[in-house]
Amino acid sequence: MIVFNATFSFSQNSSNIDSLLNIIELRIEQEDNQLAIVLIDSIKMIPEYAFVSEKLKVDFILARLYNTQNEHEKALKILLNGLTIINGDASSKFTADYAYELGSGFSRIKGYSNAFKYFRLVLSNSLERNDSLGISKGYLGLESAHLHQYNGMNRVLIESDSVSLKIHGDSSIYYYDKAILISPNGKLGQKYLADVYANLVVYNFYEENHEIAEKYCFKSLNIYQINKDTIKMMEGV
Repeated sequence: MIVFNATFSFSQNSSNIDSLLNIIELRIEQEDNQLAIVLIDSIKMIPEYAFVSEKLKVDFILARLYNTQNEHEKALKILLNGLTIINGDASSKFTADYAYELGSGFSRIKGYSNAFKYFRLVLSNSLERNDSLGISKGYLGLESAHLHQYNGMNRVLIESDSVSLKIHGDSSIYYYDKAILISPNGKLGQKYLADVYANLVVYNFYEENHEIAEKYCFKSLNIYQINKDTIKMMEGV
């Protein structure tokens, strides 16, 4: 509670809401979810929380927290409501952020048609705003969704799935190439590039291209190490 009181004392405007949200994101990464919830509740007591833009920021982080706790239905409900409020505003970065998290959420529960729908929205919104990071995320999302289906089919492959298996495998590689080409510099851009490399480890493993899989494993781990992403490093990609 000492951290809460110290933080809350300076959180009296929207810029400090952003500061609190940065702390919350760090707590979520460190799996300190209890403190993250306390801090989210504290933000709701700040007058500026009444502004739609601030509420959208907070709700987005809350949805991400629910996803880390595998409470995907709660997360999807918040995200769908937020996207309705945004109403597909082409100039709003919130559209891409919410759509990406929705695509990821639907992909987790194998709702792939919806996953593709929202990842395409990420891409179209980011292209409209000429946001290279958002474009990279859109391609990564599409690549990941195809890879998840490819991965699942490899685990329970039957003869009738062979055509779909090839489609999802080829589509994954197609979007991988797009993500690599557009990948921006900077820490976040490199993070998504590392995630693309990690997905390529999975694809090449199933294709039995073990040397290529190992190459991409080292590429992704190198970026995670530079970014000090210990969670990804411990997962070993």
